[in-house]
Amino acid sequence: MPIRYLVLNLAMYTLLGMSHVTLMPVFAKDILHGNSGTQGLLMSTVGIGALLGSMFLASRKNIRGMAQRLFLLGAIYSIVLISFAFSSSIAFSMFLMLFIGLSGMMTMATTNTLIQSVVSNEMRGRVISLYTMAFSSMTPFGSLLMGSLSSRIGARYTILACASVFLIWSLNGLRFVPRFLRAILRMLVISDNTEVYRVKPLSAELQT
Repeated sequence: MPIRYLVLNLAMYTLLGMSHVTLMPVFAKDILHGNSGTQGLLMSTVGIGALLGSMFLASRKNIRGMAQRLFLLGAIYSIVLISFAFSSSIAFSMFLMLFIGLSGMMTMATTNTLIQSVVSNEMRGRVISLYTMAFSSMTPFGSLLMGSLSSRIGARYTILACASVFLIWSLNGLRFVPRFLRAILRMLVISDNTEVYRVKPLSAELQT
């Protein structure tokens, strides 16, 4: 269950969330009334947010709290993306893109970290191939989806529609947090990798 959700969540993020990059030239020129420099500023703030997110994750000594955080990251990403879609200010859009970069990087890195932590050595290569496929194969489909919808309903409403679907997906996942966390803990015990979560043995906790 954890591996299946992690891969599906990454695929949904890539398809409905990260593919907004396809429409960045439209937002920079037609909505924010800027130029190529405007797009450069927006993408730069995404990079700064991604750097901050990676620094935060690098400072973590274990994976405790990552499972719960992953569900919240999807919701935050969607809400910020919806806000960006209807922003008419370059400064405010740059501020929002900072959080888009941060939450996007943390989503991908947290997913990878959880998968690497819970999967057994015998299955690691197969599972990582699914992770890579979910990320790489959904990117062109997401770009196609964004382009097709924007030609019909406009860039703003395309982002609104896709981000809303991803928001519903993320909020629905909050219902499974307790079960998801228990499954993560069990897989850590099975893979004999409990030290990445906490010092206290997990087998006793699973019996309660």
